[in-house]
Order: sequence, then structure tokens, then C-alpha cells
Amino acid sequence: MDSKVILRLIGSIYDAALDPELWDVFLASFSAHFKGNAGLFSQNITSNEVGLVKYGEADLAYAKLYQDYYAHVNPWYRNIWSGGVNPINQEGRLFFGSGLVDPRELERTEFYADWLRPQGIYETLATPVLVSGAGITNLTILRSRRHAAFEPHEVEAWRELLPHIRRAVQVHEKLHHADAHYRSALSAFDHLKTGVILVREDGWIIFANASAESILSAGHGLSTRFGRICALSSKDTEALLHAIKEAASTGMGRNTHAGTKLALPFGPSQALSVMVSPMTTEQHLELRHGPAAMLLVEHPLTRNPDATTELARRYGLTGAQTRLLEAILNGRKLADYADEARLSINTVKSHMKQIFEKTGENRQADLIRHFLRGSGDTTRKS
Repeated sequence: MDSKVILRLIGSIYDAALDPELWDVFLASFSAHFKGNAGLFSQNITSNEVGLVKYGEADLAYAKLYQDYYAHVNPWYRNIWSGGVNPINQEGRLFFGSGLVDPRELERTEFYADWLRPQGIYETLATPVLVSGAGITNLTILRSRRHAAFEPHEVEAWRELLPHIRRAVQVHEKLHHADAHYRSALSAFDHLKTGVILVREDGWIIFANASAESILSAGHGLSTRFGRICALSSKDTEALLHAIKEAASTGMGRNTHAGTKLALPFGPSQALSVMVSPMTTEQHLELRHGPAAMLLVEHPLTRNPDATTELARRYGLTGAQTRLLEAILNGRKLADYADEARLSINTVKSHMKQIFEKTGENRQADLIRHFLRGSGDTTRKS
């Protein structure tokens, strides 16, 4: 497959990561280049229930039939997971239908007679793109008997696109837990506990959501220097900037690097989890600051919601004070929290004053540093 086609498909993949409606655009193009009907769907390997379903050129009526019934009797899919295999070991593998089920045996099944044959489908290539417990996100292409054989260059292109699709699905899952009302603007990111930072190719910060601002102000794993993102050591900063440059370059269609996941240490034994992902600037966010990469940042404390409750218990915080603390750690402003909690600003300020008294801190920035400290030190200041 032509390298320009590969680059266009990669760009389309990352557009879809930010706007779910664009998965159909990507899959339609993918279907055309792979001579079949492409689909992206999640399926539980225990119950066979089907979740997210996106099809490029498939008949929607048949897609609905698959979701409602034929997913439960699909011998191809069943044989991928037969024998008690560990799902994570199947992630990223390529499965050809004819290798999973003998074509003569397939032709005797209800699945073939009532679902495949009426659509003119005879062969498939499928890959579990992302495994999360029993939930599997799968990429598949369904082909006619005429185009059943996959050429080596097609398999090579499939393998080249896979890491980008996997990264896009990860980004999609993190970002689109926000309410649909906010999905079309940067303000959506402020409704996520995950830190989101958009940067230029040189590391210049274009945008950081509230959660990311909290982490940056606390200086845990990430910080800023003259407007640019940096880690706490020169070695980690070098690795971070290299990952950003590679990802941003992919977003501009200059290479095919799928992004990187980094662990950036801070404190005695803690580390930030940072996913560096390509993104395109002309779609969705309407950024006009040059090539950009997206950093999805998770702090150990925000990955474990119980940690805040435990620390609050040690300090003797009330339920109301704990809820306010949680909001502050996630970057919320007092006025915004007061509106959301339907409290007067004076009541919220009173809770804030009591939190300061119990923790020995007197500024919000110091409070954030205190509670995001990896050591979990709860010693009161005298």
C-alpha cells in the first residue's frame, strides 16, 4: 500500500480519537483500501455481549443483527478465545477466518448461511486491538470470496496501522467519558480527572486542563520552564520531548510513530503515567499553533480515588470537607464547586478554612502539593 495512503489513514485515525463520529469516516476509507467491510467493535468474551459498534460500509440492518444475535454464534470469534487462552496474549495478533475455521465447516454453520452468505462475505481478518479484562476491542475486515486472499503488502499495512488504532482507542476511552455536551470543545477536558496537556512539537504548552494544572503546580513528575513542558530530570525531559516530537510529527503526516507511554518518577517511589499521543490540529479543536501532541497524565492519587478518602480520614476531615478537597485536587475553583454542590461561596470558604486548619497549610497550592505527595506524609505543621 502506498505510503501516502498509510499517512492519510493514520491522520484519519487520530481525528476519530477526538471525534467519535469520525470513526465512520476512517472505517469507510479503511474498507475501500482493504477491499471489504471494516468494523470496530467491543465484545465481552464471557457473555459475548457487543458494545461499541462502528462499521464502514456494512448494511446497518445486518450490523444490528450481529449485535443482537450473531455475535453469540460467530465461530471465528469463538475460536480466537477457545481453550482458556489469556486474552492479553491475543492482543495485537492477526487472525484469518480460514485459519480459525475450515471454510467447508464454516459453510455448514448458521452464522454463514444466515449472516455471511446473504452479504457475500467469505473471509475475515481480525485483530483484538485492546484488551481490558473481559472486554475486547476488535478491528475486523470482512471480504467476499473474490477478494478472500490477503496479499503480503496488505498484511504489512495492517500491522503498520495497528499501533495507531490501539493508541486512538485508548485516547477515545479516556476522553469520551465526559458528557456528550462537552465533547466538541476544549472545555470538555476540564470535566476529566485525567490530566490533558496539548503541546507543540517543541514542547510549548498550548493548553492544560484543570487536572493537569494541579499536577504541574505541584511539580510532581512534570513541570514547566519558560512555557515549555519538562520532567524533573534532564534524562526524563529528553525522553519526554523526543516522544512529543515523534507524536507531533505523526499528527502532521510526516511519519508513522504511534506515540509513547512514559513513567515519570517523583518523590521516593511514585511515578506519573504519561501517554504521549499524536493529534491533528485542523480537526475538532481548531488549534492554529503548529503540530501538536496530546499528553494524557494520571497521578497515582487520582488513579486511586480511595487514597483521598484515606488521607482525609487521617486528618479528620468531614464528608463535606473531603468532597471539597477532592474537587480542589482535581483543579476545580471554589466558585465552580459552590455552584456544582449548590452551596453558598461563604459555606465553601468556611470548609476551606477548616481544611487549612486541620492540615496545617494556608494556601491551595501548598495543599495540593501536600496531598499529591507520593509519600503520603500526613504530619501536621507546627
